[in-house]
Amino acid sequence: MSRSFMLLSAIIALSGCAAGTSATDSKPVDAVRSVASADALAEMMMGTFKTAPDDPDNTIRDRRVRITSPDFDGVWLYYQLNTGDEWAVYRQRVVELSEGPDGGVIQKTFRLKDPTLYVDAWSDPDLLVEMGADNIEPFFESGCEQVWMQESADAWRGYVDPETCKIFSERRQANISIEAEARLDGETYRQTERGFDEDGNKLFGTKPGEFIVLYRQP
Repeated sequence: MSRSFMLLSAIIALSGCAAGTSATDSKPVDAVRSVASADALAEMMMGTFKTAPDDPDNTIRDRRVRITSPDFDGVWLYYQLNTGDEWAVYRQRVVELSEGPDGGVIQKTFRLKDPTLYVDAWSDPDLLVEMGADNIEPFFESGCEQVWMQESADAWRGYVDPETCKIFSERRQANISIEAEARLDGETYRQTERGFDEDGNKLFGTKPGEFIVLYRQP
């Protein structure tokens, strides 16, 4: 598995690299605060995104589909990450999108209690109709929601604030602040994550402005 993809998965793996950057140094400038729509963001997210075939460090496919179960009131998506030469299933999540304050959209992430039931769920739409709310549980602590702002008609910026997203690392036996950034437009989905210790020193992740780039597929 590539180094940069492990960084993207740092919340789970909590693998480290050199310290040096502070959390406050890497916080992006606020996005344009136009009134956003959870439905509009969901439409942008749905579909398949892949890293470039000639990307030497990453082989990642991200696919998102709408959950149509009556158990889920609002805007909900199932997403699945596949990696490697064999496109093995790496991650499965459910996300809820809801309209929040200041014209933003709040993304909350959930894990599936039995993810094996939903592998490639888009190939069996009945799974997305029959999924029950009791099949999922929260993945993040409160404060780790991703806030999306719409920057233009077809461009969004998502951000998880390390000042509010605090998790306990069993591996390090310490509290860690998590920062995540995403950029979504008509052609690409750019993602990255960083972790910081309690003094604001970077433990893992990319430099500000560096992203893993996935391209929208036809």
